[in-house]
Amino acid sequence: MSDDAQLLRRYAETGAEEAFTELVRRHLDLAWAAAYRITGDAHLARDVAQTVFADLARKARHLCPDTVLPGWLYRAACLAATKVNRGNHRRSQRERQAMDLAQLQSEPEPPAAAVEALLAQLDAALAALAQTDRDAVVLRYFSRQSLAAVGAALGVNEDAARKRVARAVDKLRAWFEQRGIVTATGVVVAALGAAGTQAAPVGLAGTLAAASLAGAGTLGIVETLVLMKTKFALTMAAVAAVATPLTYQQIAINRLRADNRALQAQVEQARSAQSTDADLAKQKADAAELERLRAEHLDLLRLRGEVGPLRAEAARAKELEQQLAQLSAQLRASAAAQPAAQSDSAEMQQAKQIGIAKLNLLKQWGLAMIMYADDNGDQLPATFAAARNYLGKTSGATPILTEDQLEITYQGKLADIATPAQTILVREREPVNIAGKLCRGYLFADGHSEIHAAPDGSFARWELERGVPPQLAR
Repeated sequence: MSDDAQLLRRYAETGAEEAFTELVRRHLDLAWAAAYRITGDAHLARDVAQTVFADLARKARHLCPDTVLPGWLYRAACLAATKVNRGNHRRSQRERQAMDLAQLQSEPEPPAAAVEALLAQLDAALAALAQTDRDAVVLRYFSRQSLAAVGAALGVNEDAARKRVARAVDKLRAWFEQRGIVTATGVVVAALGAAGTQAAPVGLAGTLAAASLAGAGTLGIVETLVLMKTKFALTMAAVAAVATPLTYQQIAINRLRADNRALQAQVEQARSAQSTDADLAKQKADAAELERLRAEHLDLLRLRGEVGPLRAEAARAKELEQQLAQLSAQLRASAAAQPAAQSDSAEMQQAKQIGIAKLNLLKQWGLAMIMYADDNGDQLPATFAAARNYLGKTSGATPILTEDQLEITYQGKLADIATPAQTILVREREPVNIAGKLCRGYLFADGHSEIHAAPDGSFARWELERGVPPQLAR
């Protein structure tokens, strides 16, 4: 594809017509076939192809150096063909496609018929792909490039290009299945191959190259066509003037004048259509802005919804602190009943402080992980280092638990957790002995933290019930 970039740069910098003609020769089949599939008319496909290459000639100086030219041409051909096709037998074409789809769903058809049915909606399916996936498919099947060439154009190696093409084909198959067309990957590949073998009429490349270069000048495409038709008509009038009597000359002149008026009316209609397209583009921009504001509003509502669980967690922390205080009181009462254990009161007070510090630290990590997920597509961090920047400021004292004393037990998206209050995200790596019982700190997906005691020393069953993977539960 580096040859395409060199030819395009040569034309953009020096205006070399032979470089542009070579680009038209290389990629005419791709643009014409895409336009033909959408319009279903060879003449309209020719006009669309001329429009696309005229646009390329005008915009050559402004294209990014890393533009994938076949993908750009394919996208431009689809957009231009859609504009041409708008209003021209759109209803009848949709009805015919609906009949084809109904027949495909109701009766078993041979592979050739299945491929033909996919071709009817292939360009709509490709338009739904992301640009990188669409470029990979166009390069592989429409431009018939090797996987190595596809990888070079996309900036990846051959193996990555193979995987990207395969994923794009799977997405196309899923797109068809969502619309009731259950098909195999091989049929989708066959349809892409059939689309890539469609060729433009012989001799069209030279004609379009010249017309596109002319259209890139001071005259627009429509004006260029009017000028070409007018010159041809005037030439024919001159021949008629020599070969026919004066009466027939007058008739020919009147016809030419009528043709010119009709062509001028077409020019005005085309200009009106361009104005309509500008209005549609503005409406689309306004709709996109409205959609962005709606998305921001939804994010605000979601953040407000998270305030409630955080407040509930704060209340739960106070409740846990009260429980720890009660436990401490019970331990002190027990120590008073057993004089030999009076020296343990200080240790119990220290254990209480350690437990509260653990709970607070785990809650801080929970808030940091939720904030990380909010900024990263709802994906929870895989390591503590990833969410460390979201951790609140500490007092500077040594934390009661360091990162190497904790471990993450769940990796995935926060939205995929069905019961956040019953799903463990982080746990203390090793249990500790508190008042003769093995205890371990836990952080849950809703942001609250707990310290769980296991008298028998086994936490496995309790952890398994709360989402810890079997290989980690112990």
